[in-house]
Amino acid sequence: MPNAVIENLTGYRWELPAATLTAAFGPDAQHVLSTRDVPTRVENAPIVGEKGIHTLDELKSHREQEVAFHLARRILDTYFRDEKGDRNHWVFPQLVSLVRRWMRECLVCKDDTFPQLLLFTQNQHAACDRIYRSIVASERGSKLLQPILEREEPEPRLQDPLYRGRRRASLCA
Repeated sequence: MPNAVIENLTGYRWELPAATLTAAFGPDAQHVLSTRDVPTRVENAPIVGEKGIHTLDELKSHREQEVAFHLARRILDTYFRDEKGDRNHWVFPQLVSLVRRWMRECLVCKDDTFPQLLLFTQNQHAACDRIYRSIVASERGSKLLQPILEREEPEPRLQDPLYRGRRRASLCA
């Protein structure tokens, strides 16, 4: 089967029946940002070249609304897709509202940290998982667990007898 499409299982999502999203933020939705988890000042002193000091000051220049948009987009990309794999764009404004509410109610910043640290991928994944679990927990009625599949075109193998190569060869006369 040289033209077969392989679908890799990347996770699961709940298919929610309601058109309007709500979230019940409980104690398990709380996320704590601390300097224990992220270095706030790094000194880079290579053997050759100029020594550099890196801080998180540039990260503070991002607006909190931008952080909310990034989180909402990640939730949309990961969990809110139809059976064809297309994003359900109409839930984005609802997700932004829920993310902003989550940032007000459940995000705890300790040790001089700030919400923009959620732009780091590890923090972003943790926050999005907490928000999505709160959305699923608040939904009433039946929920259907669906696999998240990633379609992948396989690379042809040279040992495959049907493999013809990427280019056709022509004889020179």
